[in-house]
Amino acid sequence: MRNVLTALVLCLPLLCASCGCCEENAEAANLPTEIDWTQTDPSAFLDLLVEHPGIAYSVATPPPADWISANDVEALMQRIDSEEPAALVCSPLSSYLPSGEISTEGREALFLIEGLREGSYPPRLCSVHYFEPDLDEYRAWWAERRGRGY
Repeated sequence: MRNVLTALVLCLPLLCASCGCCEENAEAANLPTEIDWTQTDPSAFLDLLVEHPGIAYSVATPPPADWISANDVEALMQRIDSEEPAALVCSPLSSYLPSGEISTEGREALFLIEGLREGSYPPRLCSVHYFEPDLDEYRAWWAERRGRGY
């Protein structure tokens, strides 16, 4: 019996991670569980995250690879210094679901930009625990890219 209880205690976090808890959390906050990426640009998605701080939002279906344009990056770069609270983003592959943690508008803007740089969004398992952006590096990267016409 003790082995069964130990197994349950060890497996429960993994089971919860795969059960759609992020989606339930999103539904409770009136966030859509699926985003229509053809109708939502990166700035609008970021606005949605800012409207729901404290939520862990799971991106079930990723946006198309060309979803973020040069104009989008320019708008997102203007928001990277913001400390406005925002929902954090987690991958559906993540076995860890942050609870009660808050991201910022700036961090989520950088996470979106990193998605462009990596070629997929979300680019990491979680925008809070697995992503440590260097603002100066992003500014230098964008200055170089913008100088080349993106």
